[in-house]
Amino acid sequence: MSDSGRHGAMFRILAMLPEASRARMARMYCESLQQLLPELGDAVEGAREEETRALAHKVAGAAAMLQDERLAALARRIEELILAAQAADAYALWPAAQAAAGESLAALAAVYPPLQ
Repeated sequence: MSDSGRHGAMFRILAMLPEASRARMARMYCESLQQLLPELGDAVEGAREEETRALAHKVAGAAAMLQDERLAALARRIEELILAAQAADAYALWPAAQAAAGESLAALAAVYPPLQ
């Protein structure tokens, strides 16, 4: 299991689980992202602030649980900006959050195939 790069913390968390549970947890996380990210993207593109905030909160929580630090930070920032009435700035972070999620999904799929 890889422990290097920006996903090191995520893989360290997974390594703490019993071996039989690691792939299941990785799959659950990937499935969660694959459900939430399109919904978040739709909310951002539709400029639906409350929906964007709620979905960003869910993504941040899921990412934080697995120590996906970059995605968690971006999703939290989107949520904070919506709460601060800075929706345009929040929406501008969506491409970075989407890219971070894609990198995380790819990193997990490389270790726990097939995930995508």
